[in-house]
Amino acid sequence: MTGGQMAPTTILGQEATTAPMGRDPKLHGHPIDISRMLAVCDGAVYIERCTLASIKQIRQAKKAIRKSFQCQLDHLGFSLVELLSPCRPIGSSRPRRLLPG
Repeated sequence: MTGGQMAPTTILGQEATTAPMGRDPKLHGHPIDISRMLAVCDGAVYIERCTLASIKQIRQAKKAIRKSFQCQLDHLGFSLVELLSPCRPIGSSRPRRLLPG
């Protein structure tokens, strides 16, 4: 997706080209929180959810990935880093402009 569409992980209230007023749980349902779902599984030792919206957050994500790899190398159990990346629209077409009328 390259047009800023809402994804399964889009948080509540977040605007997207397919949800210009923000994600509404009554209309669009709740987002999927993969990290929370997997954190309760047997054998999960390191689960982290990071966003890549700023340089600071990218650095934090890199640290989380290193820690996750180290957990795997040390055979501690299952580890996962969920990376949430902002979707920057490419091009200028929006769904409303494509509709007749």
